[in-house]
Amino acid sequence: MVRDHFILPFTSSFLNIREIAEDLKETKERLTSEIEALTRQITRKERLQEEALARARMAEGALAALQKEHGDFKSGVKRKVKELEDGAKMAEETKTRTEREYLALRDGVRVMQDGWKEDLRWLRDDLSRSQKLLELKSMTCACG
Repeated sequence: MVRDHFILPFTSSFLNIREIAEDLKETKERLTSEIEALTRQITRKERLQEEALARARMAEGALAALQKEHGDFKSGVKRKVKELEDGAKMAEETKTRTEREYLALRDGVRVMQDGWKEDLRWLRDDLSRSQKLLELKSMTCACG
C-alpha cells in the first residue's frame, strides 16, 4: 500500500500533465487555425489595398489628363476671346473710319451740288440776260 501511495500522486500528476498537454495541443491547433484565418484576412486586405491604390493611380492619371485638357481648353478660349475682341476692335475702327469717309464724301458732294446749282443759276441768269439782249437787239433792228 505504501507503494500505491507513491504511485497514486505520480499517476494523477502524469494525468494532469497529459491533460495540460492535450489542452496545449488543442490551444495550439485553435491558434494555428486563427492565425491562418488572420493571414487570409490580411492577404485579402492587402489585395484590396493594392486594388484601391491601382484605382487611385488611374484616377490620378485621369485627373492629370483632364487638368491638361482643361488648361488647353482654357488657353484656347482665351485665344479665341482675344481674336474676337481684336476683330471687334478692328470692325469698330473700320466703321468709324468708314463713317468719317462717308461724311466727308457727303459734304463734298453737297458742296459740289451747291456749286453746280450756283453755276446753273448763273448760266440761267446769263442765258436770260443774253436772250433779253438779243430780243432788244432784234427789236431795235426790226424797228429801225
